[in-house]
Amino acid sequence: MQSRRQGFTLVELLIVMLLGSLVLGAVYQTLISQQRSTRQTYAIIETQQNTRVGIELLASDLREISATDGDLLDASATSIRYRAMRKAGVVCAIVSGTEVDVVEIGEPFVANDSVYVFSDGANANSAIDDSWVRAGVQSVGTGSCTGHPIGTTIRRLTFSATIANVIRGAPVRGFNQVGYRILDQNSAGVLYRMQAGDSVAIIEDLRPAAQQGLRLRYWDTAGVAITSNLSSRLNEVGRVEVKLTGSMVGGGTGNNRQYTDSLVTTVFLRGNRKLR
Repeated sequence: MQSRRQGFTLVELLIVMLLGSLVLGAVYQTLISQQRSTRQTYAIIETQQNTRVGIELLASDLREISATDGDLLDASATSIRYRAMRKAGVVCAIVSGTEVDVVEIGEPFVANDSVYVFSDGANANSAIDDSWVRAGVQSVGTGSCTGHPIGTTIRRLTFSATIANVIRGAPVRGFNQVGYRILDQNSAGVLYRMQAGDSVAIIEDLRPAAQQGLRLRYWDTAGVAITSNLSSRLNEVGRVEVKLTGSMVGGGTGNNRQYTDSLVTTVFLRGNRKLR
């Protein structure tokens, strides 16, 4: 006689379902925790990378400019505009009032460049009348100088107008106007670079402008903070503090959901001398 096979009772099924639910819940919580941790790590990496890249871009450009020579064109707490040096040379021979031979450094000079040439002034024994004279390059030819470093390129620059009191050793600088500013976009701050009439977004996921996603502070050549009348004191700026604050949604909850981090650097401008 065959015995009757019994199945699971309702109590046993309920117990199995309860245990299964506990296991699945633990697995789900583990996955959620890992996902939050991944999001938080990604937010930390991206925020720090954004602020680091932005700081390096601004600092590398600012180290080239000299406010006392008029390179700083406009400045505020959330934007800055200046003449960024892109070409450089040193006068090695004076051909005429409109022609000089230049030892070229870096990118080559070309016709229609806008450059600044250092003028020693009428009084060679005084620095008070020294100045930078803006000139247009009419044409570029092959120059000739003696005693210049081996392997350097000598260019003959012909200017569109006469430049007085240029001496051997005078620097010639070619510029582009460059600017940075922060604008709000989709409740976040975006750092824009402005050059040659174009405005390009380069760093995203910053805090909005009102929350100091980009903050610029200025000191004069004596080390005193410039807190008023900045637009009329641009040539007095000796150093600039740059602060970028990034912010991204991370893996936290509540007040910890938004990950925020900042980087600050101080740049001493080139030619940082007290006003004469």
